Amino acid sequence: MGLFSKKTKEELYIEKEMKKVKKDTDLAIAIAEYAAKLAGSKDVFERTITLERLNVLERRKNRVSDAACKERIHDAAVGLLAVQEAEFELRSVSNARELESAMKSLEKVLKCMYRLDPGTSITKRDVRKSRGLEFDDTAEPVTYADRAELVDERFVENLIQGESLESCLEQTVPRTAGNNIGSPAPGMDGINFYDTSEADKEFDALGEKLSQKYAGEH
Repeated sequence: MGLFSKKTKEELYIEKEMKKVKKDTDLAIAIAEYAAKLAGSKDVFERTITLERLNVLERRKNRVSDAACKERIHDAAVGLLAVQEAEFELRSVSNARELESAMKSLEKVLKCMYRLDPGTSITKRDVRKSRGLEFDDTAEPVTYADRAELVDERFVENLIQGESLESCLEQTVPRTAGNNIGSPAPGMDGINFYDTSEADKEFDALGEKLSQKYAGEH
């Protein structure tokens, strides 16, 4: 019986290929699910900013405190930045291990989203079931994105005035390690960090220096 049930090389090859196809398909499905959750979270953040912006304007018109609304706008903006980072990581995923690593970014996004909209349809149970993810949705302050510190009072006010997230980012001076918040490092005064033409020139010059240094060492 064992002799007749022995598989040929061709059959073994086909089985191997089918397993690879299934593995690739499973990964593609998981990535699609991840992308869908990010899209759902992004909608929550954008809707929150839109609604709370209107609330702020109405409260100011009636001379009522808008602090709570501004806090929600702040959290939603931070959430959108986290979504951007997660989407960037997702585009580079090519295997299951990289996907699991990228799931940490999704966890940050969902934490922020559940604080803003606990009744959202993207439930914790769904995420745990699909990826075995464990987290809570406490209201404790959490840094959801590396760029979260950019969302200051001015950033929030610009959103309230109707500016886009991208426009607010362009107007924000990057924080520099080792200096006071918002203070440029020595010799960096007057540099427009968001002028891409200047950035391209600087990167080209740096690349040239590194190439020359590498050539000299070899």
